[in-house]
Amino acid sequence: MSSDMDEKKLKLVDTLIRKAKKENSSIWQGKSGSTYVFKHLEQSDEKKRMPIVQVYKDRQYYTGLFRTKEPTEFSGDVKYPDGKKYLIFQVAGKEKMQVFQKSAIK
Repeated sequence: MSSDMDEKKLKLVDTLIRKAKKENSSIWQGKSGSTYVFKHLEQSDEKKRMPIVQVYKDRQYYTGLFRTKEPTEFSGDVKYPDGKKYLIFQVAGKEKMQVFQKSAIK
């Protein structure tokens, strides 16, 4: 984990292990028991900030993933009635990923 992440108060949400890889998607199993499907999106040349991956958790849309300054970290958010929860997906090797929750900025 980068020293920058140590400074932020992050809570580990889940640890994912890749179970299958297809041409434009991959399937991950969380230690929580949830199944995550990552659908990789085509990248456009537009400068608009667009997600590079759509994440589905247990067959429901969960979040879009965006690039960050760190090559092994991606950001996303989940909307709830009481606000957003911000997530960091950190790649920890070819077959493992950790999902952290950041505190919401109010």
